[in-house]
Amino acid sequence: MIGIEKIMESYLNQNRMIYIPILLIISSMMLLNGCMMPGMMTHSPADQQNEDHNRSAQGKIVKEIIADDYRIVAEYSSEIVQQESSIHLGTYLLNDSTLLPVQGRVTLKDVGNNNTISTQLFGILKDQKYVYKFSVNQPSEYRIIFEIETINNNTLPKPIVFDVFVKSLPLNSSAAVSGGFKLSTPIIVGGIVMVTMMIIMIMIKPF
Repeated sequence: MIGIEKIMESYLNQNRMIYIPILLIISSMMLLNGCMMPGMMTHSPADQQNEDHNRSAQGKIVKEIIADDYRIVAEYSSEIVQQESSIHLGTYLLNDSTLLPVQGRVTLKDVGNNNTISTQLFGILKDQKYVYKFSVNQPSEYRIIFEIETINNNTLPKPIVFDVFVKSLPLNSSAAVSGGFKLSTPIIVGGIVMVTMMIIMIMIKPF
C-alpha cells in the first residue's frame, strides 16, 4: 500500500507541475487579450480629435439670411475640438447663384469669457467663397461676426451683420461619448497578482 501511495503521490506531483505552465499560458493569453481589447476601444488624443471632427462634419450647419437684395449663406460646424476650423461664406443676388465679390471685417469673440480674440479685414473676388479659418485653445462658446461693407463693388449704406456660434469641446469628449476605457497599471498589476496566487495555491494544495 505504501508503494502505491508513493506512486500516486509522484503521479499527482508530476501533474501538478504540468498544471503550472498550462495556467501560465492561459493567464498570459487572457492578459494579452485584455491589453489588446482596451487598446482597440481606447483612442489617442489625435484619434479623439479626428472622431470629434468627423462628428461635427456630419452635423454641418448651413445658415442663410436675406438682406436688401442679397442672400448670404454660411457653412460651418457648430461643434469643434480645440483645433483649426473654418467657415465658408458666400454672397449672392436673391435670384442668382453667382458668387459676388465682398469686402468687410470679421471678428472672433469668446462668449464664455466675454472677450474679443481677433478682428481682421477680408475681401474676396467674384465667383469665390470667403473661407475664414480660426483656431481656439480652450472649450467655450465662440461667436464669429461678419460685417459685410461692400458687395459687388457697391459700398453699403449700413454693413450687413452676419454671425454664427460655434462650441469648442474638450479633447476627451469623444472618449466620454464612446464610453471606452483605458487599461491602467493597477489592472495589469492586479491580474499578475491573481495569477501568482493561483500558482501558489496549486503548489501548496494537498492531493
